[in-house]
Amino acid sequence: MIKFFTVLVALLISFNASATTPNVGNYKWYGPFTLEKAARYYNGSHKVTLHFKETPNTPCTVMNNQKMASYWSSGESFVNALYSAAATAQAQNRKVMIEINTECHATYGGKLYGVEILSE
Repeated sequence: MIKFFTVLVALLISFNASATTPNVGNYKWYGPFTLEKAARYYNGSHKVTLHFKETPNTPCTVMNNQKMASYWSSGESFVNALYSAAATAQAQNRKVMIEINTECHATYGGKLYGVEILSE
């Protein structure tokens, strides 16, 4: 009987470990957030900005106060991918986790590096 429970606990722990998206380096996942809006635009560089209904609790004061995170780049591929994921989540009314690093821009908030769409 003890052996059965030991195996059961080990399986449950392994399922939980595989369900978590890993953090690497200075990147960390925050959320869950409900997207209020997602914007894709160009003003000198390609940008995507996500606005949240909830107030984030991150090291970036601008992100917390403005309830937003952004990604900017001279290339558009990753910007488009982030926007696509965010628009998909918003259209399906799904919450998201967002990955940011330690960079905090005075205008654009936390620098966004990932969007994870959560199931219901």
